[in-house]
Amino acid sequence: MDISAAFDAVNHLILCKHIESDFGVTGTALSWLRSFASDRSQYVAVGTWLNEVRDVCFIVRRPTGKCVGALLFAVYVSEIDDVIQSHSVQYHQYADNLMIYLSLVPKAFDDLSSLIGCSDAVSTWFLQNALLLKPAKTEAIIFGTRQRLAGIQTSAGVSVAGTVVHFAEAVKLLGVTLDSALTFSQHVTNVVRACTYHTRSIRHIRPLLTVDTAKSIATSIVGARLDYCNSLLYDTSEGNLEGRLQRVQSQLARVVLQAPWTASATDMRRQLHWLPGRQRIVFKRAADVKSTLSGLLSYLQYKIHDYHPYRTLRSTSALLLQQYHHHHTFIDDGTAARAFCAVASTVWNSLGVNTRSADTFLTFKNRQNGIV
Repeated sequence: MDISAAFDAVNHLILCKHIESDFGVTGTALSWLRSFASDRSQYVAVGTWLNEVRDVCFIVRRPTGKCVGALLFAVYVSEIDDVIQSHSVQYHQYADNLMIYLSLVPKAFDDLSSLIGCSDAVSTWFLQNALLLKPAKTEAIIFGTRQRLAGIQTSAGVSVAGTVVHFAEAVKLLGVTLDSALTFSQHVTNVVRACTYHTRSIRHIRPLLTVDTAKSIATSIVGARLDYCNSLLYDTSEGNLEGRLQRVQSQLARVVLQAPWTASATDMRRQLHWLPGRQRIVFKRAADVKSTLSGLLSYLQYKIHDYHPYRTLRSTSALLLQQYHHHHTFIDDGTAARAFCAVASTVWNSLGVNTRSADTFLTFKNRQNGIV
């Protein structure tokens, strides 16, 4: 659900009311927040010409560069949790990105009353708090296996804020393209297109750069795109991972090293100290598990559990995680097997005891890479 000009539409009076009534902030702290958010003005200057000064009654992004604005916006929309929970609908929210979702079996797909009622209630709440949903930019999608999607009539769409939103084949969420069957093929296509474009650009200027500089530029521009949310691609198809993404990394290594087309991709990666795509995904998943066990990713702690056998075994002290067992009806296309709770135990238990028992995160990464 897309909010129109979200950060620019936060009403300062309503914000301070939420801070005081919902979070119990009073006294000096409330006065400081009220002073930060309100009593601001702005004008436009072009050369020596100035327009009239106007009071700013909205916006929490000023002054520029302050991270308090994002926190204040989260406070401003905190009540949306009660609205959504009252309709028995689940949701995820990141800043002004709001996604509500519902799990259904195919034969009950026609009953979207709770989802529609929730979207109407959310739209009403936004209007009451000086925010506006943009149905034209709101997207809807159905996730499922190809067999189940084929038996569902999706032409009607779903009503959001009085506007019918038709179901899309894929949606983009925080930079990741999610297709209806969760194959991530469209996401891989977008990543390959962007990486190929920048790799060609680097090739044009490569003769002017040293190897270290070229490596830094390649890692920051292309490597960052290959790494972004690549944990979602765990156990994806060989065509996507080995046939497409790995080829992009090999082309990038060849440009950085100015190597001939006959050069071995494995040798080039070793020279640059780059992990192959599949190993990089496993490395990041293991790092996520280590961060979760260390408390750095506390929101994922309920997804994993320590292994406690019914009787004393040698594996009792091996710092293993309990293997996740998914219901057989939800394992179609391996989707459930790629969930974090399933992948975390598989990846973590495959590591050596010496790696799992690392005291610090840096030591863990070094041991996983075989440095020590």
